[in-house]
Amino acid sequence: MIMVLKMLYRKLIKLEYLVVFICLFCFNLSSAQLNPTFVEDAISLGGDCYRITNAINNQRGAVWYENTIDFNSDFDMIFDLNMGSNDANGADGIVLVFKTSSTPEVGNSGGGLAYQGINNNLAIEFDTWQNGENGDPFSDHIALISNGNVSHTSPTNLAGPINASLTSNNIEDGQFHEVKVLWRANTQTLSVFFDCDERIIYSQDFVNTIFGGTSDIYFGFVGSTGGAVNVQQLCFKRLTFIDDFFLEDQSICNGTTLDSVDATYEGAVSYSWSPTTGISNPNIPNPTFSPTTNTTYTVTITDECGEIITEDFTINILPIETPVFDAINPICEGESLDPLPGTSNNGITGSWSPALNNMVTTTYTFTPDNDQCASSTTLEIVVNPLDDATFDVTPTCDGATVNNPLATPGGVFEFTGFPGVGVNIDPATGEVTGAISGLPYVVQYTTAGACPDVFTLTFTVLIQDDPSFTVTPTCDGGTVTITGDTGGIFS
Repeated sequence: MIMVLKMLYRKLIKLEYLVVFICLFCFNLSSAQLNPTFVEDAISLGGDCYRITNAINNQRGAVWYENTIDFNSDFDMIFDLNMGSNDANGADGIVLVFKTSSTPEVGNSGGGLAYQGINNNLAIEFDTWQNGENGDPFSDHIALISNGNVSHTSPTNLAGPINASLTSNNIEDGQFHEVKVLWRANTQTLSVFFDCDERIIYSQDFVNTIFGGTSDIYFGFVGSTGGAVNVQQLCFKRLTFIDDFFLEDQSICNGTTLDSVDATYEGAVSYSWSPTTGISNPNIPNPTFSPTTNTTYTVTITDECGEIITEDFTINILPIETPVFDAINPICEGESLDPLPGTSNNGITGSWSPALNNMVTTTYTFTPDNDQCASSTTLEIVVNPLDDATFDVTPTCDGATVNNPLATPGGVFEFTGFPGVGVNIDPATGEVTGAISGLPYVVQYTTAGACPDVFTLTFTVLIQDDPSFTVTPTCDGGTVTITGDTGGIFS
């Protein structure tokens, strides 16, 4: 997708003076560490692409970086230049500048290339306008210059001018052209390639002759227009002196894969990853990695110039942790449950499912949040049912009898309220004594188990029948008059 968009952009840039566009970085970087500062007309186009000038008269722009380059070490700088599409009336050019000062600067516009007047520096000039007073050739050219002087007839001109392109006098063709700047510290040699062809090679102890003994050097790009104009821009492709500019070390969880690494390089003709263990396809820029141990992978890229680029990164395998939680003691049905902790004892965050249920024994699952090397775990909360405290009573004429056996024996009976005073119940037989005939009584049973419960029942003592009667004697017998309860039997 990145390559498709960038190809699309480089077709669109051929349109007349395209101002707003998308410039995608040639590597799929996760965190390039360039820190740019813009001066006057230069702007960022995103993705480490920059426009130095627009197609407007007398513009001058500069982009400087807080990053330094150590000239005591080798470095490669690869970028694409687009000098615009206005040839006959296109100008003026871009200059790559190396200097000891971190101050963002911009020099004279027009033929000064926004470089003229910046002192104590080394520069590579990409000039698209012939200024005869400076000794410029007719063709678009490259030169190695110094100390803010754009004249090729001055001693500050170190190499060139020479045609920028080996095959054409014109580089204002609306196309991106690859520029490669190589510094080899052991031979103190600077090489400049344009579209794969070496155009300048020059050896000098720049640290002492140009930079006054300083080896940590700042860099930037400056450029200008004058009476003639062009949209002039550049995009970085590779900077070996920037940490993590290409591939970053990664960490993954044991047993997982990594598919976010992309070593796509514009102009590459082949890719080769090593070792091949744990790689889905070692010959593409963005394979899926599935190592089982810490592994350093190296990608070897061959570009269209036949140059070999190697980069490496390490995948660290993180162990899978199991979340640890304190056990929760059994509870009784209906007791409230506190929310389960969202962080384990060993610092793993996550969430629980299903919702808490304080009615039945449930196994809950803890699922760790993303981006943690942790497995899910379970926690059982035991919910014990309440004791069965139910009972029934059979009233009698002088009390009652509690039916046995009880559902949960061993509890305590008690009578509550009036007229419960003085009434007793035998816990062994369940016989109620001391009750008054015809009165209601409330008896309560409380169990003594692990999850006690209470049951209350009301009963009324039966009223004793009245068997009284009177007899009126007669001559041959008598007459009985029942004064109490009827319905009984005389004998």
